[in-house]
Amino acid sequence: MSPHTTILVLCIILGVVILIVGLGARLYRSGGNRPDKHQQLFLDSGFQEAPERTDDLTGRMKTLHHQWTEFHRLDGVKRKSEWGYDLFVFDLRDSGGHTTGIQPDQALILSPDFKLPRFTMFPFPKVQGTGFLASMENMAASYISSKIGVQVPFPDFPEFDKRYLVCGDDEGGVRACFSASRLGRLAGMQGLHLEGRADALLYSGSLDGQAGRAEPGNPGDLLQTAKTLFDIFKE
Repeated sequence: MSPHTTILVLCIILGVVILIVGLGARLYRSGGNRPDKHQQLFLDSGFQEAPERTDDLTGRMKTLHHQWTEFHRLDGVKRKSEWGYDLFVFDLRDSGGHTTGIQPDQALILSPDFKLPRFTMFPFPKVQGTGFLASMENMAASYISSKIGVQVPFPDFPEFDKRYLVCGDDEGGVRACFSASRLGRLAGMQGLHLEGRADALLYSGSLDGQAGRAEPGNPGDLLQTAKTLFDIFKE
């Protein structure tokens, strides 16, 4: 192969490489500007991106989320206005550990029809009986409650009390809020983790935000759960 032919071949190879790199860069940039499939599901369900509300919602979360720290932040805020309330959905990121923990699809319901005391409610299946396991459970419940507020049991409503633990700043206010009709409806719902205060109700499908990303929720399920919770807690 002559020197001129070798130079020509090298130029062609270099041109092909430059073309491939250029196309790859364009595809990467165009893909990065498109919402991912999960985000698109929410947009197709009527949600709108609302990054301008991030600071406002962060301020609310500081007084609402009992595990909030300086390492938490909201990401991907979306909003959908419904009759009587606004529903915000976002990812809650915690960078306080060795890896960033992500709680996806946290749902915050804001409504002027809410008059909620400060409370936390989460799944805590009770052990029946009075043996060792029951004693250990009571100790665990007391310890958890001491980190959040005052434990508020509802022994007159066993279907609810055997599934959930409720804590709050004001026992009387929490008892007044959790009426018999509300307890009856909540008892029929599985795996709820709620944080309430004033006009805000946070619904989360997970409690402790372990490292990694849990399976995201379905927009339709979130919308239905939000509507049900609004109907339960509205005044």
